[in-house]
Amino acid sequence: MKLLLLLSACALLIVVSIVRAEDSALLQSTVSVANNSNKAPRDVAAEKALLTQIVDALAAKPLETDEVARKDPQHCLDKLEFLVSRPGAENEREAFCMLLCERLRGPLHVAAKVWILKSLERIGKAESVPAEIALLGDADELVRETARRALAANPSDEATAMLRTTIGTTTEPVTRAALLEALGFKRLSTDIPLFQKEASSADAGIKAAAMGALNARSFFARFEMIDHAEFIVNNLNSSNKMVWQRAIDVIAHD
Repeated sequence: MKLLLLLSACALLIVVSIVRAEDSALLQSTVSVANNSNKAPRDVAAEKALLTQIVDALAAKPLETDEVARKDPQHCLDKLEFLVSRPGAENEREAFCMLLCERLRGPLHVAAKVWILKSLERIGKAESVPAEIALLGDADELVRETARRALAANPSDEATAMLRTTIGTTTEPVTRAALLEALGFKRLSTDIPLFQKEASSADAGIKAAAMGALNARSFFARFEMIDHAEFIVNNLNSSNKMVWQRAIDVIAHD
């Protein structure tokens, strides 16, 4: 029995060593590409092949529940993201994001989707909008929230337009409130009428999200408090904690 346990332990150590060796090789390849980033001509094909390798490693089924094993491919993806987002490398950034978006359309476990979306959140632009919108309907709540955050941070006009469109067609209250928060993050004065309308919603979550967006735009502070006294007082009397807190924020902000 002891011999069997010893042999099992040795086998496990061998497997772990192999995995670590592969991860180290992937990391070494990534570091090598990053170190050669200033050399001309750039090997764009090699970078694309490396990105495919990284995502393949990240998406491997055994890594779905193994946070430690995911660290190497996550680190590699972050390094490559940093490389392609440097000034003057817009074509590389776009190609990087498009490849990630393509992979998001295929089967991926939750951890891989979330890490890829976080990368798009940092450097994604117009090319990333369709993938981000699609994942707003993902079965996993964490994926949906990460996609929403990516859209909120996306600086493109396409992302803003898509958020407005999706808000207009979404009736589910929790999702609608989340989308309003994402649009509010952009702090665009053109969206004030929308937030004013949604601030009168019967749903507490939607109302709170809209009030938060208006307050972030200093909407209430730009007018006499008396103009909004009834609205503010009504919400101060709300039994819903979120709405009550937004009303307090309005007064504090002003």
